Amino acid sequence: MKRGNVSRKVAASVMTGAIMVSMAGMSVCAAPIVGDGDHAIEAVPVQKTVTTDGHTYAPDTSFSFRVANGGEGTFEGNVVSAGVTGGLAADENAVFTPSGTTPLASYTAHGSLAVDGSVFTSPGVYHYLVTEASGDYEGMDYDNSTYDVYLYVYNSNNGLYVGNAVSVKNGDKADLAFTNDYGAREDN
Repeated sequence: MKRGNVSRKVAASVMTGAIMVSMAGMSVCAAPIVGDGDHAIEAVPVQKTVTTDGHTYAPDTSFSFRVANGGEGTFEGNVVSAGVTGGLAADENAVFTPSGTTPLASYTAHGSLAVDGSVFTSPGVYHYLVTEASGDYEGMDYDNSTYDVYLYVYNSNNGLYVGNAVSVKNGDKADLAFTNDYGAREDN
């Protein structure tokens, strides 16, 4: 084998490894866009992260989410209708239980929002607001973020269905993810 070919293969291997390592920290839970438009979606995933001081076990609690109908307007050039009650609803809580032998700096759990295409009467884009329900777990600093979630309702031979959901935070597409502080900050 020629020396040049070996150098290129080693360089390619190093680059592949670097790409894989850089991707390891990427979020894989809830993409800002769920669905492909061609198939009905039944749920929108929600990620919940609890950060600690690194010496604290996961809290023994669950976190729930609230969904409210958003208002009319526009989004990415589309006319948006107010959400229809029941089209997007809190479905599954993010549940934490203390476990393991070593405390971690953060813990992650997943919940979901249920999607029901049968409540819509016409195709279009529908707007919802998603927040975390505040709780009373001692020492927990709850996330007060609000996400705009847009459901894209399509027409097919079998009726209406929700084919996409897009989550937006502060005007930018963003994962539907809430982070709570459970002792990570020195003042908490």
